[in-house]
Amino acid sequence: MDKKLLLEIFRIPSMSSFEERMAHYIKNKLNEFGIPYEEDEMGNIFNISHKDRPLLSSHMDTVQDVTDTLLTDFINIKGNYLSGYGVVGGDDKCGIYIILETLKNRKDVNFLFSVQEEVGGLGSSGWTNGRNLDDILYGLVLDRTGNSDIICTQNNYGIKDLEIFLYEIGKDFGYSPASGTFSDADNLNDLISCANLSVGYYNAHSKHEFVNLSDLEDSFKFVNSVITHVHEKFEGPKPKQKWYRQAKSDNFYDYDLADFNDQFITMEDIECSSCGAQKPTTYLSSINDFICYSCAQMLKSELDELTFLSEEEEQAFGW
Repeated sequence: MDKKLLLEIFRIPSMSSFEERMAHYIKNKLNEFGIPYEEDEMGNIFNISHKDRPLLSSHMDTVQDVTDTLLTDFINIKGNYLSGYGVVGGDDKCGIYIILETLKNRKDVNFLFSVQEEVGGLGSSGWTNGRNLDDILYGLVLDRTGNSDIICTQNNYGIKDLEIFLYEIGKDFGYSPASGTFSDADNLNDLISCANLSVGYYNAHSKHEFVNLSDLEDSFKFVNSVITHVHEKFEGPKPKQKWYRQAKSDNFYDYDLADFNDQFITMEDIECSSCGAQKPTTYLSSINDFICYSCAQMLKSELDELTFLSEEEEQAFGW
């Protein structure tokens, strides 16, 4: 494990919408490794030029507040653990570390370092809009807490064949299929079959966050074993349900596209009240506003129970 690289990454403040220092560091590292990259107008850093190769993805922003960012110099490694004072940003600096460490020796791997994941996946949502990833085999999003989760079919991120391949390799590292909350995979799965993998951080978004270095190293080995052995092209998952409105009503429902006729119109031009992105949304009478699927998932993850949702609304979101 390159502990110097790891500490450099963790000691860079990177609140959502203030990822410039992290982006600067990543670009310098890519230049040092001799790896070309592009940067879009939102600040996402990527390279998708390698045909028939996988894509690795992590996000540059964290939920650190101003106080946390002032304490990053005190983040340190003691024994098998990395920790500090407050939110250290393992979500998702662990993913950044794995990708950069991988790119030291593998120059032909596609990658995406996204912005603003923690505020509704705005970076990856903008990045995937109108993009084509047909030449890429599959995607590995490195953004899951713990040391054992392969989040794939249960979140409709990827197809069963991909999950089987990942499990066959991952079980040697203690991984197995699971379900999870929002990640950039919720946007990437519009274009590619993918999975979100555990990367060794714990107590995410809390003042007691820490990283288990053994688990982080196992995640790195797991990812690189997948890249080495899985050369299949996987079809994308079934299209996600979209939200529609009956033209003469304010009621919103979840329908399969095949059920529609001219009396229904799509809601893709309505902004989500939570993240502000223009994407498929639904109107929830319980909150009296529009919300997208991704933000609804985040809302669900932050509460033990969503008692304010009606039974119909829970069914609409697949809960």
